[in-house]
Amino acid sequence: METDTIMSIIAIIVGIIIMAFPILGVAATSLIFGLGFIIWGVITLLSSYMLERITGPFAASGIIIGILMIIFGAALIFSPELFASVLSLLIYIVGIFILIIGLISIFASPDKIGKTSGIVGVIIGIIYLILGYIISNPSDFGFLIGLGILIMGILGILNR
Repeated sequence: METDTIMSIIAIIVGIIIMAFPILGVAATSLIFGLGFIIWGVITLLSSYMLERITGPFAASGIIIGILMIIFGAALIFSPELFASVLSLLIYIVGIFILIIGLISIFASPDKIGKTSGIVGVIIGIIYLILGYIISNPSDFGFLIGLGILIMGILGILNR
């Protein structure tokens, strides 16, 4: 069996497991992002400290940001619910911006193409708002993660 087929089968199995136990998907994703923030925070902290002689008082802001990133990363690792909430909030904000831009385009655009793109923007904005609502529940978010992995596995096998 080829490596791609084996990876696709593993993805299908992992997707089904995460769909059955959705919090696992959120916890794993939160862990990955948490570790990323911790690493980024440590790099920011160390580089700001090492460049203190060159940057002067600006090094303090880098040190503070590095510490905050480390704290946020740790919070993500120990609280997957926080990850789901933060992601949901970001999706809501983006959805609202897309919706507003779509409405502006509908009412302000002089041509049909602008109005059509505005309608598409409104539809996408509404979809984002619905996704933001769904993702705010960690179980539903985990299920979507599992479903995405399952679909990637199925597509990987179908593309063989």
